[in-house]
Amino acid sequence: MDYLDDTQREAIGYNFLMNAMQIHTFYGMNEKNKIKSYKIENSDLLIKELNDLEKLIELIKHQSNLIHDIEFCLDRYKDISRTIIQIQNQKILDEVELFEIKNFCLITEELIELYKKIDFQVDKIYLRSPKPLLDFLDPKNQRMSTFHICESYSKELAYIREKKRIIEENYAKEVDEIVKELLKKERDSVVIEEKAEEFRVRKELSEKLRKNIFILEDNVISIGYFDFLLAKANLAIKYHGTKPEIIKSLEINLENMNNPFIQDILLRNNKSFTPISVLLKSGVTIITGANMGGKTVSLNTIALNVLLAQQGFYVFAKKARIPIVQFIHGISDDLQDVSKGLSSFGAEILKIDEIFKSIKKNEGFIFLDEFARGTNPKEGKILVKAISDYLKKLKVITVMATHYDGIPSKNTTHYQVVGLKNVNFEKLKSKIFTSQKNSVEVIQDFIDYRLEQVPYNNKVPKDALNIANLLGLNKDVLNHAKKYYH
Repeated sequence: MDYLDDTQREAIGYNFLMNAMQIHTFYGMNEKNKIKSYKIENSDLLIKELNDLEKLIELIKHQSNLIHDIEFCLDRYKDISRTIIQIQNQKILDEVELFEIKNFCLITEELIELYKKIDFQVDKIYLRSPKPLLDFLDPKNQRMSTFHICESYSKELAYIREKKRIIEENYAKEVDEIVKELLKKERDSVVIEEKAEEFRVRKELSEKLRKNIFILEDNVISIGYFDFLLAKANLAIKYHGTKPEIIKSLEINLENMNNPFIQDILLRNNKSFTPISVLLKSGVTIITGANMGGKTVSLNTIALNVLLAQQGFYVFAKKARIPIVQFIHGISDDLQDVSKGLSSFGAEILKIDEIFKSIKKNEGFIFLDEFARGTNPKEGKILVKAISDYLKKLKVITVMATHYDGIPSKNTTHYQVVGLKNVNFEKLKSKIFTSQKNSVEVIQDFIDYRLEQVPYNNKVPKDALNIANLLGLNKDVLNHAKKYYH
């Protein structure tokens, strides 16, 4: 896929957000299932959708009761897509299907009245009045959520049913069994007439529906889009999203971005997410830091917000300036090829080669998480450096997280996880000793997960020895390790 596969979307928190969307109708779910990223040539449509979303968010905040009534209306819709296909295929509808269409029209009539009360005009939402359909589906104009083939549809039907009623009355009064048997046969014959006339009426109604099918088709599309847009708006409100500014230059600027997926996990453990800020330009950006430092979370959070912007969602950042990219590719430790018997390194090589073949001259976004971690450090460092040098030449935004030293160069941006740089280790050691939490949790509480831009030749933080010491590694081993650090 050009915009990450499902495993990667799961890892960055995209699927979490899709599952968190409050969609009310089958038609809204259809819109969600066919969502695609906008192409550069459709940038005006993306910007318009984001502007529409902004207006809808304001309406939800200021006209919540009316929006609640609209959502209640949407909740009552049933899926009539199969029945619409039956109409399109010139099938004669049964009474249940006619009831479904009538009920759909009654709800749509209510929805239109509610929609008129909000100041929200969107090109993709064009709700057609179902009155032309209700004129023949509800001939008595009772606006009741029921349906049967009544006498109002046909004088002949009224005559036949009256004839049947008289026969049934006579049958009930009759005591002679022979006469009763004759009446029963007469009634059976009238019932056949009744069924034939009902069939004729259903055929006539089906034909009228076929001539007005565009009303149903347009309304299904409009309802689906409105429902999906409402879900997008509610998602943005729930997780404090921001409208991204869609820019033409190939750079990504995210200030104090968040990842609702990670945040949700942290909140369940009484912890909070540390907002991250980055400015990524065309070329290569390197993120370095010790293990446990949150480099993977940073990459996933960047990828999530970039992907959301491509699809017309609000992003989770205080401020965001993002271009339309023609692809998003990533490599992390969740590669599916590992399950096929390949080593993690082998899977990475196949994937990076696949990426190189597909990107060509297109402008896009690539993230690589600890590439070549599965091979020996010397060769791993050489490969990462070579890939960095190659990607610098392309019109892509690449961000690479690594613990290898010497990867950034003069023309790469270098970010470093602050980590334990400013920590008082004696104080941390005391906290571990007195805390009821396990030592790893205590250390994680002290890690500063923010990213700071540093000179290209800044060394990767050497927190491993400090962390090993805090976790109680054997003193003799620690002493031997200290010798090799110098």
